[in-house]
Amino acid sequence: MPEKHSSPSQAHNAQPALVVERLERVFGGKGNPTYALRGLSFAVEDGQFVAVMGPSGSGKTTLLNCIATIDRPTGGQVTVNGTEVSRLRGKALARFRREDLGFIFQDSNLIDTLSGRENIALELSIRGVKASETDVRVRDIAERLGVKDVLEKFPAQMSGGQRQRVAAARAIIGRPRLILADEPTGALDSRNSAVMMETLATMNAQMGATILMVTHDPFAASHSSRVLFVRDGALFTELVRGADDDKAFLTRILEVQALLGGEAPHAR
Repeated sequence: MPEKHSSPSQAHNAQPALVVERLERVFGGKGNPTYALRGLSFAVEDGQFVAVMGPSGSGKTTLLNCIATIDRPTGGQVTVNGTEVSRLRGKALARFRREDLGFIFQDSNLIDTLSGRENIALELSIRGVKASETDVRVRDIAERLGVKDVLEKFPAQMSGGQRQRVAAARAIIGRPRLILADEPTGALDSRNSAVMMETLATMNAQMGATILMVTHDPFAASHSSRVLFVRDGALFTELVRGADDDKAFLTRILEVQALLGGEAPHAR
């Protein structure tokens, strides 16, 4: 029986998509511990688009790895869709990664031997969704995210921006609880970065996607609804967009970034 067609936020209940509580990650032995995360806590509600910023070495990547179950926290917990992810093992862990999480990486991570259509459809094929339903959903996602023209192309025949948008389509087609984006504009020029961020904004505003994005780029962060600033593994402060447009929100982000001593923004 085909899956019911609904947005990610419609398909889930009212509890937060993500809850991070007193999260700690310590590397090294007792004699020389290195704290990557120091009691970090926050929540992401359904339908939010949240960016995480901070200087290099602030703990952003470790945070994302703990949420994605790539790394295991030393203390505290991560709860996605009401499930504490560190307790998952075996098939339950594989199912969680496949069904509750969507991933967008800096280098797209598309499969070179599959077309754009096949890359997007792969998740549904693994789940056993009927071919007719898969085809409808792939066409719909491709139309919304502006990649209909590259469905029959292989990744090597696409531009960097097209590959990233195909990766975004692949991330959302399974209607995951949470999409994790790791520096999604890091390998793109300014024009393709802007297109990619409009793609993520569309996924969030029109398709109900809940997104947590790690980025160094204040321009990328200005498309989000909320920015968490991390320093030395702890929450430094956060900004909420409110009524700000992208330009006004960017100004506020740059002010906090200057306090943090973050990387200088790229010229646009």
